Amino acid sequence: MNHLKCREISKAFGQVRALERVSLEACGGEILALLGGNGSGKSTIAKVIGGVYQKDSGEVMLNDSVLNINSPIAAKRAGVIVTSQELSLMDNFTVAQNICLSKVPVKKVWTDGRAVGEIAEEVLKKCGLSSYGGRSVASLEENEKYLVEFAKAIVMKPKVLILDEITSALYQNDVAVIRNILMDLKEQGCIIIIITHRMNEIFDMCDKVTVLRNGEYVDTFWTSEVTENELLFAMTGHDVRKAVKVGEEAGGEEERESLISVTDHQLSGFRGQIQFELKKGEVIGVAGLQGQGQSQLVRELFAMDKPTQMVFKGEPIILKNPSDAVKRKFAFISGNREKEGSFGNRSIQENISVISDLILSANAEAKETVLGKYKVKMGRITDAIRTLSGGNQQKVILGRWTITNPDVLLLDDPTKGIDVNARMDVHGIIAELADQGAGVVFVSSDEEELIGMAKYCHQYKIVVMYNGEVKKVLSGKEMTKENIFLYAIPQGGDSE
Repeated sequence: MNHLKCREISKAFGQVRALERVSLEACGGEILALLGGNGSGKSTIAKVIGGVYQKDSGEVMLNDSVLNINSPIAAKRAGVIVTSQELSLMDNFTVAQNICLSKVPVKKVWTDGRAVGEIAEEVLKKCGLSSYGGRSVASLEENEKYLVEFAKAIVMKPKVLILDEITSALYQNDVAVIRNILMDLKEQGCIIIIITHRMNEIFDMCDKVTVLRNGEYVDTFWTSEVTENELLFAMTGHDVRKAVKVGEEAGGEEERESLISVTDHQLSGFRGQIQFELKKGEVIGVAGLQGQGQSQLVRELFAMDKPTQMVFKGEPIILKNPSDAVKRKFAFISGNREKEGSFGNRSIQENISVISDLILSANAEAKETVLGKYKVKMGRITDAIRTLSGGNQQKVILGRWTITNPDVLLLDDPTKGIDVNARMDVHGIIAELADQGAGVVFVSSDEEELIGMAKYCHQYKIVVMYNGEVKKVLSGKEMTKENIFLYAIPQGGDSE
């Protein structure tokens, strides 16, 4: 049976020790989950195995042979395929071209276009994207791009497949597709390692789970013999469930000032009209199946795609563009850190200052203080933000906006790809802003996260969207997964 061994792998980035003599083992016919907090070393060891980073010491072995991999190309030649949280797709290429990018079929000296189409069609059919081969990647929804990234990996017929947060942008039906494919690969003896923070996926798909903490190996468990709370304890060193702040009974209505009121607004790409109100001190979670207008709602409230007419603090206004929204003390945070959040080659200091200094023309105080308050794990504030883990980058981006004391915070799947502990920190930050009077709109592709937010927020409800409209408002004990799915898939006649 195929097996992969990492023996005492160490890796440092300047003063930050990302991995400290980490050992782990994965076997064919099993799926191993890799679990840990931000900065625990999960992505780093994946990139060491995949040739993106060069280890400082230790060795990687495949079937008792030492792998001397010094680049992703060398890794692919050895049958080691790693997908990253950051997509490696070319937006101006077709889906089929992207899928065959790592191994382009040729006829004489030219690309064999017919073969490209046939190869892509076979794997796209498995991924539920049969007719997508000729589409440009730029035209795809975010979840569809991640499915293409997955297809691009499995078309290589890997001996070792490492998936780093591939499911973080996916919806439940997408995850089911990937699960079925992974089960087939598992039967074929492929070595599969999954990095994910979704506990239900770990228990549903994985045979074992290895936990890392602060760059060090903690333990490996059989998923059939461990509880979720035991894993959380291994991750953090304390029982995170007991640390959850329990708010007042959700759904208790108070007379509060209306911050935003949108009436008869038609979201781009939809026929229906939306009615939406956000009050001072209120957090609204936004649920629904993929592509039903959740992301479009927060983006249009920020005037990202077109001017938006609304009543703001009792005054009819038209937000012309995002700069106009920022000046009105609106804030927007995307879960796509690479493209819509961070300036990767710029320093942490520049990233946290860009809004307060350049757009609002005011020097916000205590920038370094907020980094400490949000427990950002970093070296120096002058280091490039890309040197941080994904979760720590997201905390910097949150800090960028919270130091401006926003009245309205619009969040588009902000915790995508960050660990349980960091996710709790983000939830706490959101609740604190609401307690200070801000209104928050929180879109998430994770129903359990939306329900769990009620534990933090004094004024909280969930709106369920379908076809660009709000189909139901859930509060209190109504906020269950069953109710979310009930209204996310309307029964009878509403199928447009």
